[in-house]
Amino acid sequence: MASRTLATSSRRHLHLKYSDECVKARTEKVLKSMLSQLNQLDADTTNAQLLQKALRYRNRTRELQTNDGCDIGARFGISWHKVATKA
Repeated sequence: MASRTLATSSRRHLHLKYSDECVKARTEKVLKSMLSQLNQLDADTTNAQLLQKALRYRNRTRELQTNDGCDIGARFGISWHKVATKA
């Protein structure tokens, strides 16, 4: 069973624990989708406007505008930590 828990959070950084690679992959897919919505020329959609407003509130727009090749989660302020599952 995949589990994802929030270990610690601050305004700038999240530490997410996961036990299943599929959980991390799904989350990164959602983050990539958010970035593609931000980069669309037609930013008049409700989703794009809400996303821009949320990122401005969290002071994340500058980090997301640069494409320095780092991990997609790191651009959103996420550190991934894999935990062993108990069988």
